[in-house]
Order: sequence, then C-alpha cells, then structure tokens
Amino acid sequence: MRHGSLCAAFLSGLWLVWTARVGPAGETLPTSEQVRFFETRVRPVLVEHCYKCHSAQAKSPKGGLLLDSRDSLRKGGDTGPAVVPGKPGESLLIKAVRYTDELLRMPPKGKLSAAVVADLEHWVAIGAPDPRTTAAAVKGAIDWDVARKHWAFQPIQRSPVPAVKNAAWPLTPVDNFLLARQEERGLTPSPPADRLTLIRRATFDLIGLPPTPEAVAAFEADHSPDAFEKVVDRLLASSHYGERWGRHWLDVARFADTKDGVLMYGDDRVRPYAYTYRDYVIRACNEDLPFDRFVHEQLAADQIEPKVEPWRLGAMGLLTLGRMFDNNVHDILDDRIDTVSRGLLGLTVACARCHDHKYDPIPTADYYSLYGVFASSETPIELPLVERLDGNAAYAAFEKTAAPKRQELQKFLDGQYTMLQETARQRVGDYLVHAATTAPDPLETAIFFFSLAPTDLRPQIVARWRRLLEQHAKPDDAVFGPWHDLMQFADVDFPGKVNAIHATWRSRPAGTKRGQLNPLVRGALEKAKLASRADVARAYGNLLREVYEASKKGQPLVGQVSNLPAGKAGWKRAQPAER
Repeated sequence: MRHGSLCAAFLSGLWLVWTARVGPAGETLPTSEQVRFFETRVRPVLVEHCYKCHSAQAKSPKGGLLLDSRDSLRKGGDTGPAVVPGKPGESLLIKAVRYTDELLRMPPKGKLSAAVVADLEHWVAIGAPDPRTTAAAVKGAIDWDVARKHWAFQPIQRSPVPAVKNAAWPLTPVDNFLLARQEERGLTPSPPADRLTLIRRATFDLIGLPPTPEAVAAFEADHSPDAFEKVVDRLLASSHYGERWGRHWLDVARFADTKDGVLMYGDDRVRPYAYTYRDYVIRACNEDLPFDRFVHEQLAADQIEPKVEPWRLGAMGLLTLGRMFDNNVHDILDDRIDTVSRGLLGLTVACARCHDHKYDPIPTADYYSLYGVFASSETPIELPLVERLDGNAAYAAFEKTAAPKRQELQKFLDGQYTMLQETARQRVGDYLVHAATTAPDPLETAIFFFSLAPTDLRPQIVARWRRLLEQHAKPDDAVFGPWHDLMQFADVDFPGKVNAIHATWRSRPAGTKRGQLNPLVRGALEKAKLASRADVARAYGNLLREVYEASKKGQPLVGQVSNLPAGKAGWKRAQPAER
C-alpha cells in the first residue's frame, strides 16, 4: 500500500493541534479563535486602562488586585474574584466597567465605550479564556524552563503500543490505541462494516467523493485477502486524492481565488494566478513529496539549487497569496510571518510584533529577524512560468511582441523614478519646512494613497525627514546641532534667542568632529535672516540643495555636508527620496 507522506504530516499536525487544547491537568485551554479575541479585544484594554494600578509593575496594587495574569485575575483582590468565567453578571470586573455601582467604577477617569464593555462581557460569557501565565507576568520576561515544555517544541516520539484485553480484535498497532481508549471507558468496538459501507467510508475519506456503482460491485465480488488494500491503493493513486487532502493545507495557507481590495476597488480582487499554488499543493500530495521538501519549496523554491522544475515555483504562493491590506507593506509582511509561524511552528509569533510574547517564548527580536528576511524579498512584477513552453509557437510569437513592451515599460519606470528623485532633492527646503512647522500625520507612514498630485509633498518622504531629524538633531551634532537648539523656541521668541544661539555655536571650533559645527552650516545660518522655525528649515534646505547641485557638476564644496565622518548625517543619508 502506498504511503502518503504529506497526508501523514497533515494528520500529525491535526493531532498536535487537538492535543494542545487540553492542559496537563485535563483543563481545556483556549482555542485559537478565543486567544485571538483575547489578544486583540481584551488584553489591549487591560494594558491601557488597568495595568497602571493593577499589575505586578505597580508599586502598590490597589485593592490587592492584579489583572496581568490569568491566575491573579481569577483570584481577585480584597473584594473577591474579578472574573467568574461564564457569568458576566457575577463578575466584579464587568460590574465595575458597567458603572452601575456608585462605589465600584473602573477606570475611575471615565467609562469605557459601549463597544469595549460589550467585548469584555462577551469574553467573560465564553469562559474568560486567558492564555497568560503568572510567571511571565510577574517576571516580565520569558521563563525559558517553562517555555521548553511547550507542546510545539516537543519532539515527535513513537509511543509504546498499549496492551488490550481483547487481543484478537486489533489488526494493526493503530487499532490497539483505539481499543485501549474504548476499554478505559467500558466501551466495545462496533461490529465490522459490510463491504458497501467500508468502500463508501474509504472513498469519501481519501478522495472526498462517493464510490461509483462499478467500484462497489467490483469490491463486493472480490473475495481475495488483499481486496481492500487494492481499493485503497487505487484511491491513493487517484488525482482526486491530492484534491481531497490538499485542501487541508490550503486552509493553513489561507488560500482563496479572491481576496482584499475593498478599500481600493470596492470589492474583492480576483487573484488570476492563484490556481498555480492550488495545483502545486495537489500535485505535491499526489506525488508523495516529502514534507521537508514541501516546506522548502514554499519558502524559497526560486533559491533552491539545482533549479527546480518550473511547476514547483508555484509553491511560493504560500507567501504571496495573503491579504494586501491596501498595500500596507508592514501588515503584508506581518501576515506572511503569521502564516509561516502558525502553519509550520504551531506558534502565534505575530503577537511579538508589538511586545515580547507573553506566553510563548518569542521575543520581539525574533519577530523582526523574520521581518527582515521577508522585507528583503519581493514579488516580481512579471511572474515566472510554471510550465515549459519550449517549441511553443504561440508563446514565441507572444514573446516577440512583449519584449519591446517590457523595455518601453522599464524605460518609463526608470524615467519616473529619476524625475521623482530629482524633484524630492530640489524641494528639500519644502520638506524641511513642513517637518519643522507641522505635527506628524499618521498618513505619513501609510503606504496607500487615493491621490497625490505632482505638486504635493510625498508623505513618506516627510516621515523619513522626521526620522532623520529625530536621530541627528542632537546638541553636539556637526550639522543639525543648531537645528536642535533653534527648534526649542516658538516663532515669537526668535528675535531674542537667535543671537545667543549664534554666539554659542560661534564659540565652538569649526569642523566635523563631535561638538564642532560644519563650516558650511555655520555660514548658511549666519547669512540667513532667522525669524522663525520655517526660516531655519529653509536655510538648511538651501544649503543642502546647493551642495547637491555642486556634487552633480563634480565640484564639491569645501567642508561640504557629505564630508562628515561615518555615522553623521551626510548628503546621501539626508536624502530620503527612494522608492
């Protein structure tokens, strides 16, 4: 009988997930959906509104109540348990946030929104599922001894075959496990299935379809000892086998033919080539692809040497078929990390995007190590071929027409990039004025915009200027030291403060060492009339543009900004005009 390696791997994974739902003392653990609800709708509320007074980090927890771990929350404080699982009406936490008791109102500075209160009520009603551990909350760090006992880190072991009372019933070692559990509960096996029932069960299980009348008749007429084995071999050899069992992995890979795009387009977008990943998974199952190779190809089929067959490149749909989050690259990468970690490791690594994991041994550093790997990879604009088309006349004709179009498109893209880069450099003063005179806007860190006129400042570039100024506008910086000092004042205070700032920097030697001032910056600021923060920004912008223009002519200015020592804000680092 053919052994389905991928099928076995799926079953092993399902067994691990099922067993993970039961704790060592028989306690039911939160499901993945319950954990997600707690992490997204409950924990953030507790952290924002409760931890200041009711956590292990509080100097003196009020009322003796701690809310930063499952055990302490259920134990409660001076007035009793904060939560009674399944009973919102009897839970002091719910009573407090409802504001129905004059003496018990939390948080004290104002009632939570109705939606947040409803989330807390729902959480308690479903049993207050809480994956947090006291050790993690109290220590504020990962307890590695506890972490190593996590079910996902345990090696797969061959369990001893249990002895059974009815030793004549088992036909395979698997039967011993089933019968042993039945005998523990005083149960006995069902009688053997008749041939029609048996072939229907096997056919539905292996290919997801009913048996044909011809297949049923052939099995009922075959009285050879290996009749059933022949049925199973035939079903495993069917192309429907991969379709039936591949769908289990497609669920893990969050596969769909349409996904996302509602905000940008008003409805879901069709993924026209999603079928190539689906077909890869089906073929991998049908060809008994070893599971380790199955994983390698989905993560890096294009990097495997020697080169893989073209159809295997479809494997990388695991990474590229997730949601697009309206082109927010950070959320796209988070989705890939979440899919890979939960699908292959059995861990919710995505929580570490914001903090060290509270109940799995995953620090934020691990999350951003994975982020760096995925961020350094990109999906090609033109997808690779997944079939060989050697000698295909239609394809050769298409390529003959497409090649010049590709060159034309690339020329256009290069020209647009050069134009945008040059525009950003010429408008450096406008960007600096905007950064100096306005508060940060959340849209500056967004990826997708509905419109952007050529004359508009590009929000991402504004955001990068803000980050650069935050990093380098320090009191002793050779270029942005005066920026730091002058931006401390409101515009109305400039007349009385500018001269003093000039005098302070004039007393320092000119140069590029720590605490000194770049001579070009000194000259530009002394020459400009500084009556406001915008004037300071404009002076810096004019200087940087002057240095840039000189560099294009091959005439570097003496003491130019780009000659700063490594680690300082040279011209190249001061130009965030990249795509």
